[in-house]
Amino acid sequence: MKKGFLYTIIGAVSWGFSGSMGQHLFETYHVNAPWLVSVRMIFAGIILCIVSMMTMPHATRNLLKSKKDMAVETVFALAGLAFVQLAYLTTIRLSNAATATVLQNLNPVMIMIFVCLTHRKLPTLVEFICIILAIAGTFIVATHGSLTSLSISPKALFFGLLTAFACCVYTILPVQLMKKFGSMPVIGIGMLVGGIIMTLFVQSWKLYVPLDFAGWLGVILMVVVGTAFAFTFFLTGVKEIGPVYGSIIGSLEPLTAAILGLVWLHTPLSWIDGVGFVMIMITVFLLSAPKRTHS
Repeated sequence: MKKGFLYTIIGAVSWGFSGSMGQHLFETYHVNAPWLVSVRMIFAGIILCIVSMMTMPHATRNLLKSKKDMAVETVFALAGLAFVQLAYLTTIRLSNAATATVLQNLNPVMIMIFVCLTHRKLPTLVEFICIILAIAGTFIVATHGSLTSLSISPKALFFGLLTAFACCVYTILPVQLMKKFGSMPVIGIGMLVGGIIMTLFVQSWKLYVPLDFAGWLGVILMVVVGTAFAFTFFLTGVKEIGPVYGSIIGSLEPLTAAILGLVWLHTPLSWIDGVGFVMIMITVFLLSAPKRTHS
C-alpha cells in the first residue's frame, strides 16, 4: 500500500513537472505546440509500448490484432490523447502551467454535469456545491474578481476550458478498451498512433525548432519523466490504492506546477489566484469522496 501511494505521488508530481517544462520551452525557445505534442506522443508511445509488451504482451497483441478495437483506439488517440495535450500545451503557452493545470481539473465537474444531463437527474447537494465552487473558482482565476476585465487572455480561458472538456473525452472514450485490455496497452498504443498521425499532419520534420542542447534535454525530460514515467507510475499506483485516493493525490499535479512556476519560472501568482485554485481543487476532493458522502 505504501508503495502504491509513493508511485501515485511520483506520477502526479511528474505530470506537474511536465507542464512547467512545457512552459519553459515555450518561453525560452518559442517551441511550436503541435510539434511538441507530436514529438512527445510518438516517443512516449514507443516507451510505453515497450513497457506494455514486457508486462502485458498478450493484451497488447490482442488489441493490435482487433480491427474493431483498433478503430476505437485510433479515435481515442486523436480525440482523446492528442486533443487534450494540444489544448493543454496551448493553454500553457497562452498563460502558465499552474493556470492551465487548474483549469484542466474542472473536468470532474464537467463529467458530473454530463452524467446528470444524460441520466436526467438533478445533482445532489454535494454535486451542486461543486458546480458553484467550480464556476466561482474559474471566475476568480479568469478575472481576479473584476466584472469588467480578464486577468488571463480570452484565448487562454477558452483553451483552458477546452482542455477540461478534452479531459472528459479522454476519460470516457477508452473505458471499455481498458476493461478489456488494461490501461497500459491502450495508452501506449494510443500515444504511438496519435503521435504518428500528428507527426504526418503537422509535418514535424519540416518545422524549424530553435533548440540547443538544454532545449533538447528539456524535450527528452518531458517525454520520459513527464509522460512515460508519469503514466506508468500513476497507473501502477492507482491499481494498488484505488481511484479515490488516486484522484486526491492527483491534486499534487497543479500544486507541483504552481510551486515550480514560482521557484523556477518566476511566474507571478497572487493570493487571489490561490483562492481560485483552491476552490477548483476542492471539487476534486468532494467528487472523489466515497459515494456514501454524497447522500
